[in-house]
Amino acid sequence: MKPFLGFADDQLKRMTGTKGRGKKGQRPEIEAKFGYDVKAAMHTLRLLNECKELLSEGTITLPRPEQDFLVRVRTGKYSMDKVVAMAQKLFAECEDAAKSSPLPERVDRSAISKLLTDSYRKAWDTA
Repeated sequence: MKPFLGFADDQLKRMTGTKGRGKKGQRPEIEAKFGYDVKAAMHTLRLLNECKELLSEGTITLPRPEQDFLVRVRTGKYSMDKVVAMAQKLFAECEDAAKSSPLPERVDRSAISKLLTDSYRKAWDTA
């Protein structure tokens, strides 16, 4: 959960300018057109929806079910204040979802290592 929320928070801060814009946040043409970085706004909301789904369902659906909504965000259909309000609501929903998440507290590194090893071996055997 922390990586999703941290990345979403970075995107939100980039969108609002509180983190600074830096090399990866320099989108003056977008900011001039919409008044804020709509691409960072879209990523903020996408990440938060992915986090909420992962915590609640244990999966991430791709392409995103809210794809049409994300396109509207990316094309500036919402004010920055509205996006911030939606993000704050999703941050809270993610925190709530974490409390009852079916996901384990810790990653089973040995299971992941075995899965990767088995996958590589299977791929190499068919090559």
